[in-house]
Amino acid sequence: MSSRRVSGRVSGRIASAAAVLLLVGSCSSGGGQGGGNGRATTGASGATTATAAPTPSASATPRRSFDPPSAFDRAKGVPLPVEAKASAVLLDGLTAYLPAKEGLRAVDLTTGQVVGTAPTQQPAGLAETPVLAEVGGRRLVIGSFPEIVRGQGTSVDHAVAELVAMDAGTRAPAWSLPLDLPQGFAEYKYATLLGVRGTTAVLAVSDSDHGAVLAVDLAARKTLWTQNGFFGAALTEGQVVGIVSQDGVRQKLSALDLADGKTAWSAAADSYETTVRPAGPATVVVQGRDYGSAKNFAWLVDGTTGKQTLDFSGGFTHTCTYDGRSVTVCATESTAFAVEPTTGKVLWKLPDDANTRVSPRVTAVRHGVVYGTTRNGPVTLDATTGQDRPGSPQLAPVAVDEYVGLAPAEGTGQALTAYPATG
Repeated sequence: MSSRRVSGRVSGRIASAAAVLLLVGSCSSGGGQGGGNGRATTGASGATTATAAPTPSASATPRRSFDPPSAFDRAKGVPLPVEAKASAVLLDGLTAYLPAKEGLRAVDLTTGQVVGTAPTQQPAGLAETPVLAEVGGRRLVIGSFPEIVRGQGTSVDHAVAELVAMDAGTRAPAWSLPLDLPQGFAEYKYATLLGVRGTTAVLAVSDSDHGAVLAVDLAARKTLWTQNGFFGAALTEGQVVGIVSQDGVRQKLSALDLADGKTAWSAAADSYETTVRPAGPATVVVQGRDYGSAKNFAWLVDGTTGKQTLDFSGGFTHTCTYDGRSVTVCATESTAFAVEPTTGKVLWKLPDDANTRVSPRVTAVRHGVVYGTTRNGPVTLDATTGQDRPGSPQLAPVAVDEYVGLAPAEGTGQALTAYPATG
């Protein structure tokens, strides 16, 4: 496939991861930089949605909360199951929710034990970060799983995206909802929940040649609308922002109205190798190459209007993470800067112009704090000013909430361990 073909990977970690969140349900979508998830949860879209208080851990062990944490206890780490990945873990109080081959799992962060499973109908493909939703008075954790249903007789294979819901209070399976996808997705791999607004969830699916988004009414458990040919989507307050292409090469930025799936706005410029990621409640970061000049570009864009609020083009790919309150931090391996997501105003940048300070390698952002590392060890910065916060956090978490920071244990590669917050 040409390097100018539409990008097949559907966005979403964050964070908190994010959400990974962060994201994770959180902001997190990708890069391990999602904010954590507490009473205000950052989902795959990076926008913050108010939820009820997190369900306490199944363990009777009391645990203090710090929002945001400034330090962690490295001596009391709790190893998580091997399938726990920073780009696909939702933190909710003292429970982590993660996709596994068997389905959606709940893990007690004080013990590392699996305390609940909501199974899929078939062995799962590449699943991504779950999200939180309030539906009919119940707090639900919802995961999305791509599946291929093989044809029988004269019928052809068809693609299904299965939504699996778990009750966050009991950690028991709530329901499962298979969603038929348009023809052409017979080998697709990605099903990403971009987030939930009210009781409407937005699901993005893709492979190397196809993309689509679906709006799903979680209360009625039915598809509200489907838009085929829509790639790389991110959910803002009332729009789904993504990429459309008429020829598979030249791409345009576009937005769909969440209520009915109709086009809300469309940009005029052509591009290729374009990505769209969440960067705030109503802001996205758009990066790619101009079709005419082949030059790299990087913009912050108001998802409601399509207006560019900041141009930070410079040849580097940035990961931008909303802190869940008021600041977006964008970083590469060696640079970082913070902006007000609504205005695009730059608050600080590192390295500084005088070359007296270096940039940390940012690992997570939450509620006014930037977590990362320099050659001097783990550090935390004030997300608004960029100044170092006092003391060492002892850890550079890749996902964080008010109780724990998740980070790979030393010598274990990508295996994650939960370290309790201590201040």
